[in-house]
Amino acid sequence: MEKELQAIKKAKRILALIQKEKLSPIEQGELNEWIHHDPKNGQLFTEISNRKSQKPHADLNEKNIDDAFNRFKIHFHEKRKKTIPIFKYAAILLCFFSIGFIGYNLTKKETSPIVTNQNKAVNPGSSKAILTLSNGEVVNLDQLKDGRLKKENGMIITKTAGKVSYEFAPSIENSSKIRYNIISTPNGGEFQISLTDGTKVWLNAGSSLRFPTAFEGNIREVELKGEGYFEVAKNTKKPFHVIVKDPVSKKNLNIEVLGTHFNVMAYDDEKRIQTTLLEGKVKLSFNGGESVLKPGEQAILSKINQVLSIQKVDTEICVAWKNGYFIFENEDLASILRKVSRWYNVDIEYKKNLKDLTFTGSISKFEDVRQILQLMELTEVINFKIEGRRIIVGT
Repeated sequence: MEKELQAIKKAKRILALIQKEKLSPIEQGELNEWIHHDPKNGQLFTEISNRKSQKPHADLNEKNIDDAFNRFKIHFHEKRKKTIPIFKYAAILLCFFSIGFIGYNLTKKETSPIVTNQNKAVNPGSSKAILTLSNGEVVNLDQLKDGRLKKENGMIITKTAGKVSYEFAPSIENSSKIRYNIISTPNGGEFQISLTDGTKVWLNAGSSLRFPTAFEGNIREVELKGEGYFEVAKNTKKPFHVIVKDPVSKKNLNIEVLGTHFNVMAYDDEKRIQTTLLEGKVKLSFNGGESVLKPGEQAILSKINQVLSIQKVDTEICVAWKNGYFIFENEDLASILRKVSRWYNVDIEYKKNLKDLTFTGSISKFEDVRQILQLMELTEVINFKIEGRRIIVGT
């Protein structure tokens, strides 16, 4: 990742130089060095210079570059073939040039139309959730104004700016009866909740969290389905447990922490349950075995062979959804489109078996779904059609 960031920084610098009408001697030397470093760089510079003379472009600044980079970093390669690095200087510059401040090659590219029979835009997800109280009452959180929602079992439930918080009512803080609530997000929704111990949980689309309104006894325990990011309030005397049920074996994965930040991805339609640790320490227990995670590590529970393994990962990729991005690294098409399906609340139909195609790249998850599909179409090995809330995948 560090090498990639350096390459990005270098690409931004070279691109800025290309845009200037006059260069200082030092800048001209830097540009010349880059041009002669690789024949492909020279070819790219010539191509860019030719395009500049053909069509005017907007002024370039750091925001333009960042926007361009975030909008287009998709690269295609076939599975089992050697990966072509996406972050080569020339490749980045070409992406910036084509989309960041000229863009006409892509907008005029002859590809099959993405949208057919489309009456309404397929909008990205937003803050949506259903809160089910212990008495069975259902509260649609996205339809309510901010402010106090309910008072239940000594708890004050408040909604503020896309999150719901549980706090003890001052007069009855020692309520002894435990009641459970469930917060669930539909496809096309996400939400944040603050529990009574101060723990914060972000729920991704198509997820749910079952939790007590107050944590009694020696442990704090919640149950997760789907995907959630946890910032657990530290309490060494009362460990925090996240219970995830494996739908195949029907056994529970127990994730135990004292106070830490971690992400759990446990959708029923995924082949693996992934627990990624950002800081602190996590202990996982499954089927009689235990494993301990360190920051930057991910535990993978295979639903096929019921084996729990640990690997080093880029945590930024694993929590990109929480930060408003899709980030893919050598990820197969089927996995990408499952994420698209949940976030945009669409169905996916394959006209041809293309699930083994893999992509690397990133884009804001608040873009129109067509932007994501069009970027993948640039590989010229795949195309998409949108019919209502159905995305059809073909070639």
